[in-house]
Amino acid sequence: MKKQLIIFGSVFGGFFLILLFLPMAFNGKVDTIVKSETNKKLNATFNYSKLSISLLRNFPKATIELEDLSIVGVGEFAKDTLVSAKSFQVVVNLLSLFGNSGYEVSKVVLDRPVVNAIVAKDGKVNWDIMKPDSTVAKTDTTPSKFHLKLKKLAIDEGRITYNDRKAGQLLTLNKFSGTLSGDMTADVTDIETQMKAEKVSFTMGNIPYLRDANIELEANLNADLKHSKYTLKKNKIKVNDLEASLDGWVAMLPKGYGMDIKLSTPALAFKNILSLVPAIYANDFKSVQADGKVSLEGYAKGQYSDSVMPSFKVALNVINAWFKYPNLPKSVTNINLQLIAENPGNRLDQVQLHVPKFHFEMGGNPFDLSGNFSNLLGNTAFAMKAAGRLDLGGIKDFYPLEAGTGLTGLITANLAASGTMGQVQSGQYENINANGLLQINNMNYKGKDMPAVRIPQAKLQFSPKYAELTNTQIIIGKSDISADGKLENMIPYVLKNQTIKGTLNVSSNNLNLNELMASSTTTTSNKSVQTTAFVVPKNIDFVLNAKAKKVVYNKFDINNLAGQIIVKDGIASMKNVQLGIFDGTITTNGSYSTVDPKKPAVDFDLNIQTASFAKTFVSLDMVQKLVPIFENVKGNYSVKMSLKSLLDDKMNIDYNSLLANGLLQSNNVQVGGVSALNSLATALKNDKLKSFSTKDLKIPFTIAEKAVNVKPFDVKIANYTLNLGGKTGLDKSILYNGKLTLPPGTPSPLGINLSNIPFQILGTFSNPKIKLGTAELGKSIANTALGTAKSAVAPKLDAAKAEAQKKMDQIRADAKAKADAILQAAQTQADNIVNQAKNPFAKIAAKKLADETMKKAQQKANDIIAKGDEEALKLQVSK
Repeated sequence: MKKQLIIFGSVFGGFFLILLFLPMAFNGKVDTIVKSETNKKLNATFNYSKLSISLLRNFPKATIELEDLSIVGVGEFAKDTLVSAKSFQVVVNLLSLFGNSGYEVSKVVLDRPVVNAIVAKDGKVNWDIMKPDSTVAKTDTTPSKFHLKLKKLAIDEGRITYNDRKAGQLLTLNKFSGTLSGDMTADVTDIETQMKAEKVSFTMGNIPYLRDANIELEANLNADLKHSKYTLKKNKIKVNDLEASLDGWVAMLPKGYGMDIKLSTPALAFKNILSLVPAIYANDFKSVQADGKVSLEGYAKGQYSDSVMPSFKVALNVINAWFKYPNLPKSVTNINLQLIAENPGNRLDQVQLHVPKFHFEMGGNPFDLSGNFSNLLGNTAFAMKAAGRLDLGGIKDFYPLEAGTGLTGLITANLAASGTMGQVQSGQYENINANGLLQINNMNYKGKDMPAVRIPQAKLQFSPKYAELTNTQIIIGKSDISADGKLENMIPYVLKNQTIKGTLNVSSNNLNLNELMASSTTTTSNKSVQTTAFVVPKNIDFVLNAKAKKVVYNKFDINNLAGQIIVKDGIASMKNVQLGIFDGTITTNGSYSTVDPKKPAVDFDLNIQTASFAKTFVSLDMVQKLVPIFENVKGNYSVKMSLKSLLDDKMNIDYNSLLANGLLQSNNVQVGGVSALNSLATALKNDKLKSFSTKDLKIPFTIAEKAVNVKPFDVKIANYTLNLGGKTGLDKSILYNGKLTLPPGTPSPLGINLSNIPFQILGTFSNPKIKLGTAELGKSIANTALGTAKSAVAPKLDAAKAEAQKKMDQIRADAKAKADAILQAAQTQADNIVNQAKNPFAKIAAKKLADETMKKAQQKANDIIAKGDEEALKLQVSK
């Protein structure tokens, strides 16, 4: 018995190992089959990251899995992914891989697929990717072995989008899961389907017919696969709480579809219809009480193609309905609705939508809506009316508001509009009848985690050509806004998302943008607000005349803002905008552009007058990074500058793209506590450089390549003149060349006869290094040494030594003449290098090259003088 168990275990183990390792033998063959067969049949880019085969998962059949599958279109759809999936599993009969009669596929599973079906404006579709038979025949005469014998298709948590750009239709389904099963090898078979999806939305002609709905489908079809006709048997469709069924058939035709379908709703109640209202369905819908007479019927019969529309009709009637939340005191009553969507013929221009009546009452306040839309897929004719009163303070008695929400006020509307979309698009406003009034009085709104909103009054008067905004006052938190003006192109803006035009006058006594920006966080006086880049809408063409006494934005306190802002084509242009900031004033002309929303750009000319160094440093991150010396400067400055830069998605400067140039001036500067100046004062033995005041300061500068480049400028310190020029980097590295000029008769702090002391400041702003010495310093030292030598030996020379001294002097003089000639030639060359540079950036590079030229010349001159002195000393020793 034990021996038998061992034999059985060995056989079973060997069989298991075969099942485990056998797929490795087929992996390459199957990979070749999948790629070759797919490439034969598709006009698309087909790809996947990994192929694997398992004999254990669906034994005795093989499971082939493709991971990270994608199918991307070609041509005009080259940037659109038609299908992608985390995994694509195919269950195939293993024995079919050995023969030549084809490969039998019994099951297909798609895990988390994303499907994007697109109909272009010219009618082309992105799913038409199958190569025609003639193309296959020309490229490969070998018959395909891939015979589909599918019995089950499963999809798990997919996302499906159908975007018909020609018809203006958009359908989205999220978390779509379903199964389809049946014998696909038979000419006639029964197919069972089960599907469900969440957050389903459907829009046609900019009208949302469905939004964030939950949909379920169970259906049995009798499928005539030979003739592509599908007859509906037992089925159930559920949209939110509305359940219906369909009877009839659908057939696939050479061009389009044929159908004869009827909608039935055997157990329809008003609450089922109410579930289609997103705001009600999403808020404790199960507890809602509702009643009223309701009927829903519909049918579709005929053909559907690019040029033909089946006749159809969907009619909804609601009579004397009501609904109530059980925990609230009042009901919404007297709800009456008639809605008819139909196509009485078979032409595209006959599609119509009618809402003859929609009436409801809230606390005795009636509201009525009606509308008719004909030729929905062509030059749509419309006629709309809205009239009534909404007492916002009573809404809490009918609808459960979020905890902490307060709402009061009165909205009065009496609006009407009629015409055609052709008249709207061509600007024939005189042929459009649009008039009425929308008014808000004493509205107050308080929500969770947001500032309170109060609208004492707002009035919008409509006419065919424009809507006029008058007497509008809005208070949001600590901010107040008053506005008036005229808005043109309102109807095409609302219905077709076209450009709205107008002129608005906006004023405020206090405007706190930190409160108003949706992405703002709570701030203190020394913390900045985290903001996201504001995208300027491309469909707005506004002229804004703005005035504000006080504006708070990020860390900025702005006073007396005034100017004109022109918004057009995704660009906000500022024209003579003036504001008080940093204890000074700014006048700016320029633009903020989001033509590329991912790369906002600014381009400004700024004229800043008498602003505070200290407040500028505290408020501007750019100054803290590029001009850290502002922290140690007291007083006021003025600057005229031009600035261009890209911004990141948080409205921060992109320093790689920042370019600026300008001139900073000041008559009131006190400097102290700067490490670089402290080190310079120590090196030059002059404490006056550590802390000083000065006037008539003029500093020309440019900003490029993440550095501030400063052209040489003079600073008057008591009787001294300090000349500086160089750059400060974004990393706070510094490289400055300078010169300290002493007043006449002042002893040099270095103990040599030198009125101009050259130096360099290197290192970083917090850890500077000082280097003394250039050509001038070297010449002075040489001259001093020569004079000292002469005066020391002259009294002691006798007649013999006098001759030797004469020769020594001549040697030294010749050496000095040669050294001076070299230095003079180098100085001329250096001056030419600098003078030939035409722009600020070229001059910076030229200055560096000139300094290197002088440095090399000085070294050579020093060597000549040293060699001459050595020859002279030899004569002295020999005598």
